[in-house]
Amino acid sequence: MAGNIGRNLGNATVISSISPPRLDSGHRIIFPPMNTVIITLLAITLVAIVIVLLTGIIGMGRGGDFNAKYGNKLMRARVILQGLAIVLFLLLLVTSNRG
Repeated sequence: MAGNIGRNLGNATVISSISPPRLDSGHRIIFPPMNTVIITLLAITLVAIVIVLLTGIIGMGRGGDFNAKYGNKLMRARVILQGLAIVLFLLLLVTSNRG
């Protein structure tokens, strides 16, 4: 079954919108396309980057114990998330259909 992920499964067509796997009329599992999964993960990663960035900026502006304790951790988390976003973007480019 794992080899059929993102492909046409017999008479069933692969769904193209963001949705969980479903069963077709022949009781076969239909998975969303891989690009949909990557785009969803990329969007989640970008939202997380903005949240971490804003938390770091607000913490730095206020100063105090929060900034001293979490400032470097937030910066490290942001850099890791940005690296993940770049990897997901490159993976999206590699797996996208070229016409």
